Amino acid sequence: MHRRLCLFDEQKNYVAGECRQDSEFDYYPIVLSNRTIGYLGLENMSDMREPLELAFLKKQTQIVYIIGLGILVISLLVSYVISRQVLDPVNALAGGTRQMRKFNFETRVNVRSNDELGDLARDFNRMASTLQQYETMRKNWISDISHELRTPVAVIRSKLEAIQDGIREMTPEFLDSLHKDILGLGRLISDLHQIALMDSGNLSVNLKPVSIEALLDKSIEAFAIRYEQKGIDIQKAWKPGAQSLVSGDAALLKRVFANLFENTLKYTDAPGVLRLDHRVSGPHIVIEMEDSAPPVPAACLESIFERLYRLEQSRNRSLGGSGLGLSMSREIISLHQGTITALSSSLGGLKIVIELPVITESKNIIEG
Repeated sequence: MHRRLCLFDEQKNYVAGECRQDSEFDYYPIVLSNRTIGYLGLENMSDMREPLELAFLKKQTQIVYIIGLGILVISLLVSYVISRQVLDPVNALAGGTRQMRKFNFETRVNVRSNDELGDLARDFNRMASTLQQYETMRKNWISDISHELRTPVAVIRSKLEAIQDGIREMTPEFLDSLHKDILGLGRLISDLHQIALMDSGNLSVNLKPVSIEALLDKSIEAFAIRYEQKGIDIQKAWKPGAQSLVSGDAALLKRVFANLFENTLKYTDAPGVLRLDHRVSGPHIVIEMEDSAPPVPAACLESIFERLYRLEQSRNRSLGGSGLGLSMSREIISLHQGTITALSSSLGGLKIVIELPVITESKNIIEG
């Protein structure tokens, strides 16, 4: 500090000090008995001209510029890395979305992080996988339906052409066979229409108290002659008069039982057995239907409820099955808030277990 201090008189003339006399000073008055007798001057640093001082100032300025440039470069690099981490997943998702709009459901997005964008990418991949499965099912569904319709139409056409060409005569037996083919085609079209109503949510369900025992008795009565002709014995395991009531649509439930009876009639070897039972278990009514051989492989038990599924293609087509009955049955039971399960039967065949919510006694019982 002493090199920056100088003494001046009352007219600010230099008196003493080591500082340069031509420098700029900040003056501080020296007062004695209320009279200014001189000034103490402090040299202003902004007017440094010494080589050492100038070199120091230049060096400091360079360091400031270098630090500032380094901070700018680092900021740009960090911004680039962050923008890539954010924009790359977003661009990938946008590209995947554009591919989905083109029905390219095989598109997948690479997941590179565990943050929210990574979760979004994983959700996108799951959605794409689900849509791909549905697209495959849709194509298979259309292909199977066209085949199912083409087969009976081709049979009916061949029979009619045989009559036109004089190969076959229009006998009552031949006419009856043709009538059965047309009825089978009508049932197939009706089943497809029913499934379309279920898928669209437009199927009308009229829920009323329904007696399960009455519905089963009606189904047994409808199939009794055909079962007797094939040599399949129907056994009822419940006691007569047991009123098990559910809230259901009697027509739809009858359709379920008819599908199950038809399935047993077609695929059970003669002589055979169909055992029926129903009981109340807690909040549900449990209905069991099990038949004798042949059995269904355990690996196929769940698949038999899939649409157009056949355990063995040629055997089922020769028997006239369309592969829609059990699928429709599961849909109808689901509409009634119930479940249907396929198990291996102790009789050597297939066991179907249906569970439906039980209701209390009601005076307005629909017997089917």
